[in-house]
Amino acid sequence: MKVHLCSIVSGFRFSALFCLSVLLLAAACTTQNSSSSEKPIAEKPKIEIPAPRIDLAKPLEISKEPADIERCSKLNQELEESEFSKARWGVIVIGLNDGRIVCGREVQKLFNPASIHKLLTSIVALDKLGPESRIKTSVYSSSTINSGAAEGDMILYGRGAPDLNDESLLQLVKQLKQKGIKAIEGDIIGDESYFKGDKLGDGWTWNAAQWYYGAAASALSINRNQMTVSLQNGKPKADERYVELSGEVKPVEDIEAIGVKRELGTNRVYVWGNGKNLNAR
Repeated sequence: MKVHLCSIVSGFRFSALFCLSVLLLAAACTTQNSSSSEKPIAEKPKIEIPAPRIDLAKPLEISKEPADIERCSKLNQELEESEFSKARWGVIVIGLNDGRIVCGREVQKLFNPASIHKLLTSIVALDKLGPESRIKTSVYSSSTINSGAAEGDMILYGRGAPDLNDESLLQLVKQLKQKGIKAIEGDIIGDESYFKGDKLGDGWTWNAAQWYYGAAASALSINRNQMTVSLQNGKPKADERYVELSGEVKPVEDIEAIGVKRELGTNRVYVWGNGKNLNAR
């Protein structure tokens, strides 16, 4: 039977587990048995939002109020004079007090939803879980503790905390030290089985998965499941405990252009081109 040893609660790859194991094996500690307690989740506040005056089957009625016309004119001017003026913009502004359409731009045209999904996901999570909800990352073990040594494996069990990082792991280490654990004679095992769905989103392009914004979803992501690749004397530089680096960047000739590629399903990173600066995530 696995026993819950400690947890860290987050408000919001596995790269830091090496740090966790080293600190645990090297740390001195005192014996203390304590059980974790959880704060009750406060009742969700009720927010009344009026139904918008929108019927996509009919022409939209944009507000004719002078103040709204002025706001809409300023918004369109900002877009048309920005560096992104050649881009395609879709905008709708709805009054929260009465549901009127304050401003609209390409409102009834089709767009790829892209990152606006993040807003919808956040709204649903806030509504369903409540503002006081927190995500717990725990350490479990069925080991016997003998003279400060855990005689077996430790399991780091993730539940999807997006802000889990090296500092979070240090807090877990501190809790384990308080329980008298100063060595682990087994392995530290990361368990990301809490998430059952796909790791990559439908429709993602294959090369998006190599960049920080396309990091695969995981119930146990540490340091945002990303790392930085830079240059040192023309060679790619990163934490080689977790990636295999190859390639070379030559000095700048006509233009500075550097390419970075990570093979699908691997942690092999290849860098090429001409230049002297690189900060790829």
